Amino acid sequence: MTYPLLVDNVQPPRSVSLSQALGTASPLRRYEQGQTIREIGRSDYVGYVVTGSVKLVKLLPDGHTSIIGLVDAPGFFGSMFGISGDYGVEAATDASVRLFRRDSFEAQLLVDPGLEHLVHVHALRQLESAYARALVLACSGTMQRTAAYLVLQLLAGEADDARSPGEPDICLALTRRDLAAWLGTTVETVSRNLQALGRRGTIEIVDPARFNVLRRADLFQISGYDEDDLTDMVPRRGRPGAALAP
Repeated sequence: MTYPLLVDNVQPPRSVSLSQALGTASPLRRYEQGQTIREIGRSDYVGYVVTGSVKLVKLLPDGHTSIIGLVDAPGFFGSMFGISGDYGVEAATDASVRLFRRDSFEAQLLVDPGLEHLVHVHALRQLESAYARALVLACSGTMQRTAAYLVLQLLAGEADDARSPGEPDICLALTRRDLAAWLGTTVETVSRNLQALGRRGTIEIVDPARFNVLRRADLFQISGYDEDDLTDMVPRRGRPGAALAP
């Protein structure tokens, strides 16, 4: 298999800008949902997610794979500076990605404060996402986990203030299978829980990935969390720093 190594040389710092580093310097590659972007064990390049979302997957001893992380646009994936990341990367949704040689990206990072800032912001967001997932997995049952996940998605959408008029309150990027893996349960259980919330009148199911919240206080009560406590922990999905060429 041929792997794309798209930035073969780092130009002198005086001639390389942030937009060149993450914009036109690397072709935009498009991946369909479920397509492999980086196989497990590959760590020789770094990716920048321009649109969509990607999932980080790890091979378990029993041969199955587990989702260990999600990266929404704009965001980075890949290991740098000697840190090994033994995970693969797949498109969680249709996604567009720019790929860079790891050594070239590391060299650029050392001379480009703007790029360094973006990488630090991304690392902090990934830490916020890990905290949010820990909150979900700490729930006592699958219904509580499902409600907690919906609550976090609701708050994240409100924090970004990016919904179009008439757009549902919650739009999930993950497939039911991926959502079940993320919540540590089965597809059937997730579907049952969502249907139960719909029958209860807590949510309106627009389609399998989109929901309106009809009884906000009830959804928070089922999740077991207080809205004020969660608001400051919700990962923001807005674009950090300078806008990069799509």
